[in-house]
Amino acid sequence: MRISILALTALATLLALSLSPLWSEVWFWFAGWLGALPRAAAEELRNRRLRCLNLRADLSLARSFLEAAGCETEPRGSFLAVHRIKGRLHEFAPMHVAVVRDAPTEDAIAALVRKGGSAGILIYGQPPDELARLSIAAARMRDNVSIIPISLAEIERAIAESSSAGVLASYADRYLPDANLYDDRNAISDALTFFGRTAVLSRLQTDLTNLQGVGLFGLRKSGKTSTILQLDLALRGYPIVRVYLQSHGEKTHFGRDLLQEILDKLIARARSRIEIAAELASRLPEAAAASDVALDFQRRMTSLSALLKNAAFGLPIICCLDEMERIVPTQSDPRERVQEFNAVFGDCGR
Repeated sequence: MRISILALTALATLLALSLSPLWSEVWFWFAGWLGALPRAAAEELRNRRLRCLNLRADLSLARSFLEAAGCETEPRGSFLAVHRIKGRLHEFAPMHVAVVRDAPTEDAIAALVRKGGSAGILIYGQPPDELARLSIAAARMRDNVSIIPISLAEIERAIAESSSAGVLASYADRYLPDANLYDDRNAISDALTFFGRTAVLSRLQTDLTNLQGVGLFGLRKSGKTSTILQLDLALRGYPIVRVYLQSHGEKTHFGRDLLQEILDKLIARARSRIEIAAELASRLPEAAAASDVALDFQRRMTSLSALLKNAAFGLPIICCLDEMERIVPTQSDPRERVQEFNAVFGDCGR
């Protein structure tokens, strides 16, 4: 009798795996209650449940990004349907959005093309391999479907920085018909058009996650900023803050504003997953010297580290400062500016 129950359960389990996630979970729960669920099927249930939860979270993130950019969206199974879009994409509505947590495959791209329309958005967790890139090109040339690929890391950053509309418009200009794919005048944040520097990027990942401070030096337009931008994708699970120092370079007392910007961007990143107490998000005292707010900054960073860890972010917090030469003291700088630099990178950098 026990053997018969196991055989019937195994057959029913195979059928359940072909059903929707809801019905298959109902069956697995019932079979588990009977004590007749095969071990392999139980493992498949756990994997399927995890995939469903991940897909749901990624679809929610993609929907938040698109709606922040002014789009009207509707879930359609494992896709999103976009009915209204602002800007240049308006003429391509309605269109579909596919979300892939890992690297997109040829099948994922083909499924997006089959949804119809002359354009679609592909949101991915890891960069496509060569075959997937060729599939994107084939969709453009053979099927007249423009695939707009955007990384999940870029979406998270856009939401945190309230720049969703600008990011979506930028990617549309890059990938829609008549776009010049080789016209890269600024730093490259798009993983599909970033080539080379793989060894440098790998070394940065290793050193930064091992709590090593790193300096990246090179001539102008040699790819320093583009490499830094790729860290968001390579280290997506870590809280990464990027600060451009150009706006701080002309100030004598730049320390407080720089520390505040770091806190603001880190809190914005954290709010995608957790609530931040009002006290922790309050502003540092205005017009204060860096040495006067150093201890308060350290206290807040310690509290944020604990919150980020509980929210499943990786540690350490990674802070990327671009155009460092803007604030490095020179012999002609006043004493106060040197003290600001020492307070920020001495007391606060420990």
